[in-house]
Amino acid sequence: MKIANFPKIASAAELIRWIGALLLLSVSVGFISGVFLYVLDGVTNLRLQVPYLIFGLPFAGYFMVWYYQKFAPSYQAGTKMVVAALKNGNQNWNFFLAPLIFVTTLLTHLCGGSAGREGTAVQMAAGMQAALGKLFQFDATKQSIFLRCALAAGFSAVFGVPFAGFVFAFEVDKTKGINAFAVASACFCSIMANTVALLLPISHTTYKTPLLPDWSFGLFLALLACCLAFGFTARLFIELQEKIAFLFQKITDKKPLQAFVGGCIIIALAFVLQTDRYLGLGIPEIESAFQQPSDGTVFGWKLLFTASTLAAGFKGGEVTPLFFIGATLGSFLAVPLGLPIGFVAALGFVAVFGAAAALPITCAVMCLELFGIPYFLVALPVCLMARIFAGKKSIYT
Repeated sequence: MKIANFPKIASAAELIRWIGALLLLSVSVGFISGVFLYVLDGVTNLRLQVPYLIFGLPFAGYFMVWYYQKFAPSYQAGTKMVVAALKNGNQNWNFFLAPLIFVTTLLTHLCGGSAGREGTAVQMAAGMQAALGKLFQFDATKQSIFLRCALAAGFSAVFGVPFAGFVFAFEVDKTKGINAFAVASACFCSIMANTVALLLPISHTTYKTPLLPDWSFGLFLALLACCLAFGFTARLFIELQEKIAFLFQKITDKKPLQAFVGGCIIIALAFVLQTDRYLGLGIPEIESAFQQPSDGTVFGWKLLFTASTLAAGFKGGEVTPLFFIGATLGSFLAVPLGLPIGFVAALGFVAVFGAAAALPITCAVMCLELFGIPYFLVALPVCLMARIFAGKKSIYT
């Protein structure tokens, strides 16, 4: 990433205006992200109490995809659209993006779709940024920085990782320059948004991890095997989602009907397996993966459920399902490799997402915030190697 020129700040008044805009952005993104997490928790509990809600999944999918096509066709690309705007500067959305993705993500989770939440947070932040950017009438350079600040704030608030959120905002697009002004602005927004979100009655999941094993050549070989597994699993996730989307297009060229078919497939899979463990976020399964070895099929089923959900057009995101896939894969690999279960689960938790999203540094920093500095020193090379094995594709391109 090259060093860019500083945006022009002509006076102290203009600097105060910029800081005020950052403060408004941080508070609004932190607040709406906190509200989203609180409501999402309630929606998830309701689905668990009323399992028959899963039968509404095909109809929910049909409705949300139809609505996007009819009233917000330019928003259908979701997070990819927001990331692309960092590259080309074409921000073709407004505040309406925030409530739209808020409602449709909750609808996906209410009916049992296997999706995440980071896409929602990033798009809500982009909607807030669009409204405030229009209010303050920033030039193109400042608007680009303002968007990065929004991405940092959204990612930070939804996962409780302010430093990873800050890194995410720059690693997700490396084509534009970086300068101290942009770094300071994004860092401020990331920390402030997370602080505001935590003022609401929400809590982020904590995971118990063991001490690191002693270094040895055997450990090096075991970690290399993990890198291969994490990278190829990330690649499989991307390619499977593309294949399933192509299959839906073969069945029908009408996107709302594709979502309906996808919902029916999720219902069929859940009934064949006689379990709801692969629906929604799957946080209990992630927590369990840190404590006891996972079955070798768990990560594969979650991968299939999530790829089918997202390929059909349901809203949410990929990250938490990728945490699930990575943690359960790591938990499974730990036993044959003779390593502590929580140790490999933690590495898989961050490495599969880092490989699939082309965000190895972001995920290593996330590992630092969630599991501590010693884990960061292992996670950084593991995430980088897993990304190499995953290939050139990314969930955001």
